[in-house]
Amino acid sequence: MSKECDRHNDREHEEMNIYRHCPNKCEKLNGCFCYTVPGPQGIPGATGATGATGATGATGATGATGATGATGATGATGATGATGVSGPTGATGPTGATGPTGATGPTGATGVTGATGVCSCDCTCTLQMKYVIAQLITLYPTQQVTIGLVDGNSQTGRLAELVPVDNESLLRVASGAGYDTYFSLCKIAYIRINAATYSTTINYLSVPTPPDTGCAAQCESAIRATVAVGDTVKIKSGGQAGSNETVRINAYGMIVTVGPNDSQPTFYSTCDIVSVDIQTEDEEII
Repeated sequence: MSKECDRHNDREHEEMNIYRHCPNKCEKLNGCFCYTVPGPQGIPGATGATGATGATGATGATGATGATGATGATGATGATGATGVSGPTGATGPTGATGPTGATGPTGATGVTGATGVCSCDCTCTLQMKYVIAQLITLYPTQQVTIGLVDGNSQTGRLAELVPVDNESLLRVASGAGYDTYFSLCKIAYIRINAATYSTTINYLSVPTPPDTGCAAQCESAIRATVAVGDTVKIKSGGQAGSNETVRINAYGMIVTVGPNDSQPTFYSTCDIVSVDIQTEDEEII
């Protein structure tokens, strides 16, 4: 480019503060190259269609783990699951130390007073006789009975009561003739209920533990060992010999016999039985 053109351009630059640019970037104009002045920007053309998505690039390296976020609110409790199968019972642990003794409880009610003991006379069978008579008074309150005594005497009357209350060693019998008779239990050999049948509700005392000793006890136990329930017997006691009777009860201190159909039961003290006739299988008692 000539110095003239440069000067021309410089002037235009200074006057217009722009360069003119030729359409083809450089053209000869008035013998020099010059730039034409750019025109105003045209309206932007429509956006072209989006090109096809390029292939996915390789996965980048995993970034550092971020800080743990705040704990969220606790969710609602879920439904309780089914109970599992019980496990095997564990071994029994050692016995713990004995705890302190508890406070003493209140005193219980006083029990029923027991039967009065045997009287002071030398009679092993008195206790059983007293125990049975107390029941006979209730079971046969109106029946006439026969009281056989060890001295051979006897008396008929109605069983009334055992007296006195704190001892009960006497049997009161109402004779019906305007007087009562009191019999010592130690002297009663037997009691016969004259017009009644045997009551199966009567109870008897068992052989005491330890058993009685002495001559009277040996004679009593010997009678019981000889006579059996079901035997047909004739018993001599209280100065009287009974008729053929069947042994119904064989108890400590007492043998009970009955007539046909459990009639006329007789309660013998085994301590006062003098003799017993027992029918054998092939012989009848005369």
